[in-house]
Amino acid sequence: MIRYCSFNKIKLQLSKCKFIVINGSIEDKSSVLVDIGEIKCVNNVMILGTPLTDTGFIQKDLDLHLNERFINVIKFFNFIKSNKHAPISIKLKVLSSCVMSTILYNCETFGDKLPGNIEKLYHRLIKCALNVRENTPKEIILIESGCLPLKALVYKRQLKFFRRFRDTLQANCTRQAVFRKLIQQNNETNYIRHYQSLDERYSDPNDIYVEAFTNLRIFIRTKASSDKNYRYFIYNKINPELLPSPFLSSGSNSDLITRFRLGSLRLPIETGRWTRTPRLERLCPLCNVLGDEHHFLFKCIETYRNPDHNFRTDNLHEVWSNENIFQLFNELSKSEFI
Repeated sequence: MIRYCSFNKIKLQLSKCKFIVINGSIEDKSSVLVDIGEIKCVNNVMILGTPLTDTGFIQKDLDLHLNERFINVIKFFNFIKSNKHAPISIKLKVLSSCVMSTILYNCETFGDKLPGNIEKLYHRLIKCALNVRENTPKEIILIESGCLPLKALVYKRQLKFFRRFRDTLQANCTRQAVFRKLIQQNNETNYIRHYQSLDERYSDPNDIYVEAFTNLRIFIRTKASSDKNYRYFIYNKINPELLPSPFLSSGSNSDLITRFRLGSLRLPIETGRWTRTPRLERLCPLCNVLGDEHHFLFKCIETYRNPDHNFRTDNLHEVWSNENIFQLFNELSKSEFI
């Protein structure tokens, strides 16, 4: 290393220079003495904003990558705490632009792996923006918010990067020769094979998004085929087309409406689950019948104290287009069930 720097006229600056040894021995990792001082060996370095560890394992690098950027997650939770009444669309925009863009920085190089627990963290951040409970199924919060599954976000960026890199290589250049060598050895590394697989599977990067949402809808509808999976069952009744919520950009009471649509309230059908009460015994204390979403919106005494609340429909899907929906939820917000 010292000879290389000397031959290429590279002047070492001890305040900035350090080196890393991947899979080396203890002796390899000892500091190097030069005529102007000591160059220290470190466990990791940052290269273009991305950490590289001395373990040789990409998963270790990715976990460190997330740890280095976790401060942005804390800032997002503080932002939500200070801006509780901001429209959901603003919260999601901050999540996308200020948090996930940082966490997924340089994700084009992740290969087929992701930082540990990043998907779980991603879902938690969306739930925080929607102000719903932690146990809300991740599939329905992705549909309601219009947010894509994390892997779809990463894979699209990776595919675009791979094709852009490949298509801009100049003929007979060193980079092209190295690239061809890597492609020829694809059977020896899962890393390159992952990018090749994306290239072969999708004709257009947007196909990744289409496939992701299609799979989400299939999963929810399969789960919703039986009321044994009640969260999916009732959400499919509320939003049968499985489209993003029309209330994301609304101000007044949009947060409450979203929580109702996602089942994150205190209706007897939900609170009874906490106490393991059989479903048919989760009764509305005012009406002594099953206290589910349909009852609360269309039948409950609590709802119809004001005759102006009478809907022209008793369809859970159609109620969301009612012109008085915000006024209704403004008054319902005073209910013990909300």
